[in-house]
Amino acid sequence: MAALAYLVYLWSPFYVSTTAITTSDSFAALLTFIFLFLYVLPFVLFGVIYPWFRNNTIANRIYLSSLLTTFTVLISNLFTHNLAFHLYDNPLVIQIVDISGVSLLFWVIVFVNLSLSHAIHNMWIYKNRLKLLPKQFYFGLMGLMTAGIAVLGYGYYQLNINNINQQDNISVASVQANLGSRLSPLAIVRDSKQGQALSYIEMTRELMQEHKLIDLIVWPENGMPVDCNNTYIKNKISLFVKEIKTPLIYQCNECKVSDGSSQCYNQSRFLDPDGELVNQYNKHNLFPLVEHIPKKFSYEFIVDKLKITEDYMVGKKVSLFESTKARIIPSICFDAHSIDLILAGIELGGNLLVIQSNNRIFKQSFIGLFDLSINVMNSVSLRMPTVKVNNSGYGAFISESGMVLDGSITPVYQKTSSTHVLNLNSRYSVFRSIGDWFIYLSGIISICGFIYKNKLKA
Repeated sequence: MAALAYLVYLWSPFYVSTTAITTSDSFAALLTFIFLFLYVLPFVLFGVIYPWFRNNTIANRIYLSSLLTTFTVLISNLFTHNLAFHLYDNPLVIQIVDISGVSLLFWVIVFVNLSLSHAIHNMWIYKNRLKLLPKQFYFGLMGLMTAGIAVLGYGYYQLNINNINQQDNISVASVQANLGSRLSPLAIVRDSKQGQALSYIEMTRELMQEHKLIDLIVWPENGMPVDCNNTYIKNKISLFVKEIKTPLIYQCNECKVSDGSSQCYNQSRFLDPDGELVNQYNKHNLFPLVEHIPKKFSYEFIVDKLKITEDYMVGKKVSLFESTKARIIPSICFDAHSIDLILAGIELGGNLLVIQSNNRIFKQSFIGLFDLSINVMNSVSLRMPTVKVNNSGYGAFISESGMVLDGSITPVYQKTSSTHVLNLNSRYSVFRSIGDWFIYLSGIISICGFIYKNKLKA
């Protein structure tokens, strides 16, 4: 009952979110159930196979850990989120993800839990005759201690590498205006010299008065559609950037007519200190059922139940925004979940990941924190400093060691702005070089263990 209550607590925000994108409460409940089913399915399959390997041996624990890791990675839900991401705020533990991604950390979590449960089980059985504990108990403790020492030792080593060069620092300003979809697009460029700062321009001007040395300004993904070709907005932003003489990254929607049909892109734009458009990037990974309807979902009875206003086109080109201080890999919201996309930017020479997002659809829930935890893990696995700027909360500045800079996580549904300094020094990452090799190893162990067990039964 406790586990069921926790699942309801964990997934209720997804229902709230799906009601925001659908016209039917029953359809929202169906989508939430699908997400929940995909999250729980690996554990169900694990539970079915577990009784075959419940003997208290290290070999069985290694096999079971590999099995659940394989299931979890292969059967991922919309946010590719698993238990390992909950450790995002423990830098000492998460350093091992630069060896083989989150799959290795997840495997360690499962192995440690299985070892602890077996140790407690044995101690309970032999509570009145501890001297008769079997050798497997002590082997299990040794395996548990080895895993713990390896993870913590590696984390301590990585966190204490001193390779910081002050010349490679960049000062970045972020603006979180918390502007909703019912406002006019002109709300982002309002420029009143009096009263409370509400727009992107007003909040940025306030920041520039407080912090004179800012190398880059990032505005979030907008809460309402903003046309890239709106002459007034485009010129207003360009003149403002020319006034403050600081590069700016902002988001808008560009629509073109091709072959009689409109093609729209969710686009990030980079302006130099003179207010000139230097480069642009079209979002690659569109949010299913919100920005884009995949062909497998494009049945009329599904489309009719969605509030989707624009079916965006998928971007094809990986871009790099080059400033005097950094070579920036742009990404918009769901893009930042794509390791392949970030790696493509790294191959072009990128040394700073900038994420623009808008989590207002999730309202005042912690789903935005799930998203942030994925960004933290990707920062460590790729050793990539990251700036996340959100329209509605859970923005953050993340170092390449996964440290979320003090005071950088932004509150939900509030207006705020901040400036932080990130170091751009690059570091080696096994994961960046050869990818998630551990998941293949887990898959091989799972298959071999299954074959071996069937032979024993035969």
